[in-house]
Amino acid sequence: MYINDSRIFSVTIADVESAEGLSFDLWYDPSLLSITDASANASFPDLDITANIDNEAGWLRILGTSVQQPITATDPTPIVDIAIQAGASAGSSDLLLSPAQYSSNFLPINFETIVNGTLTVLGVPGEPHAPVANFSATPTSGKVPLAVTFTDESSNAPTSWSWAFGDGTTSTAQHPTHTYDAAGTYTVPLTATNADGTDTETKTDYITVDALTPPGAGFSASPTSGKVPLEVTFADESSNAPTSWLWAFGDGTTSTAQHPVHTYATAGSYTVTLTAANADGSDAEIKTDYITVNALAPPGAGFSATPTSGKLPLEVTFTDESSNAPTSWAWTFGDGATSTAQHPVHTYGGAGTYTVTLTATNDDGTDAATKTDYIIVSDLAPPVANFSAT
Repeated sequence: MYINDSRIFSVTIADVESAEGLSFDLWYDPSLLSITDASANASFPDLDITANIDNEAGWLRILGTSVQQPITATDPTPIVDIAIQAGASAGSSDLLLSPAQYSSNFLPINFETIVNGTLTVLGVPGEPHAPVANFSATPTSGKVPLAVTFTDESSNAPTSWSWAFGDGTTSTAQHPTHTYDAAGTYTVPLTATNADGTDTETKTDYITVDALTPPGAGFSASPTSGKVPLEVTFADESSNAPTSWLWAFGDGTTSTAQHPVHTYATAGSYTVTLTAANADGSDAEIKTDYITVNALAPPGAGFSATPTSGKLPLEVTFTDESSNAPTSWAWTFGDGATSTAQHPVHTYGGAGTYTVTLTATNDDGTDAATKTDYIIVSDLAPPVANFSAT
């Protein structure tokens, strides 16, 4: 309808059997429309209608009572005629119908066949009124691929639409949905047309499509070498905010912690892999032979001495010849005496045969070397006086 125009619209019912009356509410935009009257349609001459009209709120309530016989309608049948007056402004108003319950013994009619709609108020007949193009979209930003729903909001009842989405694609639908497959900023024009003319609305840089940002996997560890068992702390250093992590430590074990601590129990060289992921994708960092775990190297105890035999008192110099860098030494000389020097000197004060033991130690363990009857100490042999003469 047109501005300042008036029309009769009918509310239709269907599939109603023996209803005592009807009741419903109608909502509309009071800035565009007003209701001047509501009455029973000629199809129901016996229907007594009470209409409560509030044109300030945009609300109509209908209460209808059948005086002589119940209301029955199988096929869609008009029952209430509503006089609607358009105002002086063009635009579109939603018309929303809803049942209204009055009492337990007065049933509202079931409006299953009624479809809520939109009433458009056009300009004065005889004057050209081209569309005023307008539109909105949701969402207007997001990551690729971005599906955007465009909604035509043009006034003056366009009859055709021409969309250009800024990426070389177009549409003639009134409310198209378009998917952007490449990152970028897109300008969207809509051209709306009716019999009176054409108008174009252009929204510059309206749609922003961001590229996917999967993580860039990266990590470090400390220490990266040492002796078994080696405890290593791994630190995630991935970019682009990963939300999950999968570590493979190279010895058959894994972790999903961001910064795991792992202990290597066997000597060897280990390749470590970190796979980092977020909603946009995943990436892996592999460091080959990154962790070196050395076996323990306890000392191999060994020594020598000089001299190993002689007469009382016998001074002997012992020399440590142990392998794998011992850091401490424990000597027993077989005569009850001991020493912790690396290369001790010991004097035997009694004759006899002595077994010597060296115990050598480092951070990796201990080893002992024993030499049985290694030192032989003899008694002194004083002279036996004798002489001859001639």
